[in-house]
Amino acid sequence: MRTNRILKIALACSIVAIMGLSFWSFKVDQKNFEISKNLDIFYTLFRELNLFYVDEVEPEKLIKTGIDDMLVSLDPYTVYIPEQDIMGDAQGDLLVVSWGGTKGSVSSAVRAMQAEGKKVSHAHFNYIMPLPKNTEKVLDGFKKIVVCELNAGQFANYLRMKHPVHQYLQYNKMQGLPFTITELVEHFNNIL
Repeated sequence: MRTNRILKIALACSIVAIMGLSFWSFKVDQKNFEISKNLDIFYTLFRELNLFYVDEVEPEKLIKTGIDDMLVSLDPYTVYIPEQDIMGDAQGDLLVVSWGGTKGSVSSAVRAMQAEGKKVSHAHFNYIMPLPKNTEKVLDGFKKIVVCELNAGQFANYLRMKHPVHQYLQYNKMQGLPFTITELVEHFNNIL
């Protein structure tokens, strides 16, 4: 009688466990179905944009933007730092590094030198602490690196501390005035 009762309890427990697993399996299948459905919608939207949009669609940029926005929406409290972009070639004679409010004049000076056929590129840092993960790779592609700052050179010193392998030239201005394109072009030509 006692073994019969234990058998009934074991049978009831196994039935409950099987039912629980089937419900859990149904939830997993439902979740996978939702993921699959949304990926199909994304692919269809991307295909339609690629075929019928007026401007040409850059697939890598579009997907990267989508992923970046998704990461931000999933976890708005974690700072997602994108890779460092370069204006110009990834390798050359001179990399001009800037940050903050110097972007306009520095990028204009670099564009002027590029128009003259010089192998100069510009990396404007929007994220400093921490630096983007590809900072070392960006710096490796150039023979010389000059850091332009409207202060005593704090960012250049920070780069020396974080990436000591490279030699950093500095162009600092502490007069309360912005850089002019002419002075930057002249200084960059002197470096080359």
